[in-house]
Amino acid sequence: MKWLIILVIALIASVLLALLATQEPGYVLITYQGWKLETSLTLVVVALVVGLALFYYTIRSLVGVVAVPGRLGAWRHNKREVRAETALNSGIMLLFEGDWKRAEKQLIKHVKQSHLPQLNYLGAARAAQEQGAFERRDEHLNQAAKIAGTSSVVVGLTQARLQLEHQQYEQALASLETLYHTAPKHPPILRLLAQLYRQLQDWQRLEDLLPALERHQVFNHDERQQLQHDCYSQLLTQYAEQHDYNTLQQLWRRLPKSMRRDVGVVQHYVEILIKLDRQDAAEQLLRNTLQKQWHGDLLALYGQIEASKGQAQLTYAEQWLLSHRDEPQLLLALGRICISNQLWGKAKEYLQQAADSGQQEAFSLLAEVSERLGDKALAQEYCRKGVKLLN
Repeated sequence: MKWLIILVIALIASVLLALLATQEPGYVLITYQGWKLETSLTLVVVALVVGLALFYYTIRSLVGVVAVPGRLGAWRHNKREVRAETALNSGIMLLFEGDWKRAEKQLIKHVKQSHLPQLNYLGAARAAQEQGAFERRDEHLNQAAKIAGTSSVVVGLTQARLQLEHQQYEQALASLETLYHTAPKHPPILRLLAQLYRQLQDWQRLEDLLPALERHQVFNHDERQQLQHDCYSQLLTQYAEQHDYNTLQQLWRRLPKSMRRDVGVVQHYVEILIKLDRQDAAEQLLRNTLQKQWHGDLLALYGQIEASKGQAQLTYAEQWLLSHRDEPQLLLALGRICISNQLWGKAKEYLQQAADSGQQEAFSLLAEVSERLGDKALAQEYCRKGVKLLN
């Protein structure tokens, strides 16, 4: 289209020039040191146009010749880029197929010409890991980290995930803690670090991480509750093994309110207090908890506590009958408390009601009470009933 327009313009100009030449050809006189040239104006104009055209195309041809090496280089560069892109696509597909050896080869083959060399190296690291070639994996990751503009977080997270998958926990811990200092608000880093602390049972470090996990909403509510439950339950166990009651109390006080209301955590802590012979502390904690949160497991545990003020414990428990009269576990707990206070007749009364409600444990306790009251035959009868109910 461009050349057609130029041709039309040239034809029009030629026609106009011919018309002008016919009407008034004119002439041009050139003299130089006695030398004289006289010709028509039309011929001079035509000669100038032709000369300028020849000069333009000569210069253009020379420029084209000079530019040949550059154009050839650009063509070769484009061809290498196409090959690199093809190799990257092929490597990624092989990676998804699980052909690790060929995937690694394709991803590294033209990595220097790739537009995304980081992706090549990260994919190659995955392929090397799947082949058990951990040195090559680390080398690929190092190469990715050296590329300008590469996010250290991306490389570090990839490295940590690969190390975790291969159960290289110490190396993964070093990688993740380095990342944590670099990007302390990064949710994937926090999640992996929490999971690793849990795997390593490093509950103290996990507790230190809990505020950040909640602040940045790394886990949903249920996951966070479960993580806190596991963490604090294990910490309570560890502190109990040190037989340091004051330190144990300090830990309990710094638990979040949600954990101090958690039935499983409360039950675990009370069991620890009982083992440490802190019966009164266990009784007070359970009593306060049951007044706010009625639960059968906690109630059963309350009956196992032997508080120094047993009569007061019994009084508190009997007050609960006003609102939970037909609660079998409450009747069983009352029976146990009466046994602790050696109130055999009262214990038998509560335990009989519990047994009538289907509490299997009540029969063994009734046998114990009957033995205490000197009725061995009745004790044996309760034992038989308990075994029968159990079967």
